[in-house]
Amino acid sequence: MRSIGAGFILILSLYCLILIPPACAAGSKSEVTVLRWLDDPKSPSSGKRSTNVHLLMPKPHDDSEKFALLLLLHGSGQNGADMIELWEDAAQKKRLIVLAPGIEGIPFKNERGNLWPFINMVNEVSRNYPVAPGKIYVAGVSSGNVFIPWLMLMKPGLFEAAAMISSEPFSNWQSELDVCKLSPIFFVHGKKDEQFSYKLLRNRVKILQKRGVFAEWLTDDEAGHGVLPEWPALISEWFLKEKPAPMACFAEEIKKSHS
Repeated sequence: MRSIGAGFILILSLYCLILIPPACAAGSKSEVTVLRWLDDPKSPSSGKRSTNVHLLMPKPHDDSEKFALLLLLHGSGQNGADMIELWEDAAQKKRLIVLAPGIEGIPFKNERGNLWPFINMVNEVSRNYPVAPGKIYVAGVSSGNVFIPWLMLMKPGLFEAAAMISSEPFSNWQSELDVCKLSPIFFVHGKKDEQFSYKLLRNRVKILQKRGVFAEWLTDDEAGHGVLPEWPALISEWFLKEKPAPMACFAEEIKKSHS
C-alpha cells in the first residue's frame, strides 16, 4: 500500500479493465488504478470521509504527453467502476484521464455543501498525473448531476466545461445560480426519458441561455433514461472543441476564487 498524495492511498495495484479478457491481457490500451480517498482533515468538508476512487489513465504515446482530466460522477445504483467501463474507449481515443469517485462516505444529499472532497481529488490528481493546464472537465449521469452547478459555483474556472447526462431539470436554476460562475454546459438527454422530462429540462436550460450561459444540446429521439454507447465519445469531442469566450464577469469571478 503506497501513498499517492495527501488524500490518496493505493489499495489495489494497476489492473486492466474487466472488459478486456483475460484480466490484464497484453496490449491493453488503458490502466485503471483503484484508490482510497481519505479526506484532508484540514479541508472544509470536516475530514471524516473516505471512498473508493477509480482512475483511468490512457497509455501515453510518449513521456511528454499531457492529458485532459474528466471528473465523472455516477448516478443512483452505479459506482465509479461503472463510469470507467462506460468511458474507457472514449478516454483512450480522446486522450482523457478519467477520475470516477464512488459516493460512499460523501454526503450526496447536500449538493451545496461538503463538495470539497471532489475538488480536492481533482487537485490531487492534477499534481500527481500529467494533466494538461486548462483541460479539466466534469460530467454527471442522472442524479450525479446534482453536484455540477455547485462545483462550478464553489471553484469558478476549475472546470473548463461540464456535461450533464440524463439530468434532472432542477427548479432552482432560474433564481439561485450565479451565471457569472458557470462554465459552458453540454446537456445530453433522450427525448423519451421517463424519469426526467426532456421538455421541462429544455425550458429551464433556455432560461440559463437567456441569462448568458453558453449551453448546447445532444439529444436522441428514441433514447430513454441513461447513456447511449456513442455518447461518451461525442461528449469528449465537445469538451475538447473551441467554445465562445465566457461572459466578462466570468473572468472576474475566477480572479476572486484565486485571491
